[in-house]
Amino acid sequence: MIAHFNRVGTELPVADGTVNTYATVALGGRYKISPSTALSLQTLPALTDSEPLKPNFALGIDIETGGHVFQIFFTTSEALNDPYLLAGRNGNLLDREFRIGFNVNRLFRIGG
Repeated sequence: MIAHFNRVGTELPVADGTVNTYATVALGGRYKISPSTALSLQTLPALTDSEPLKPNFALGIDIETGGHVFQIFFTTSEALNDPYLLAGRNGNLLDREFRIGFNVNRLFRIGG
């Protein structure tokens, strides 16, 4: 994954305001515990050589109930969109700098 910012500076919520382009290879996996429950794991190690840039880690659980999927996740990232997952000010997992997120998805079926 590559994230490029046309602007640089301290007003952007990125780890290093002097870098325009960030690169990583995202690694992730999902393991079904039961037919309605799954664990997911994701890491984005930084390939860009920038001192304040830290890798991103995330751990989540998906719970399916009828037509809904509830997701609870713990992440070291401040953002959830791709460019800021990579370039953002990520916390340090060993220092317990993480955030908790929650999503609800609704499954719709049209037709038979």
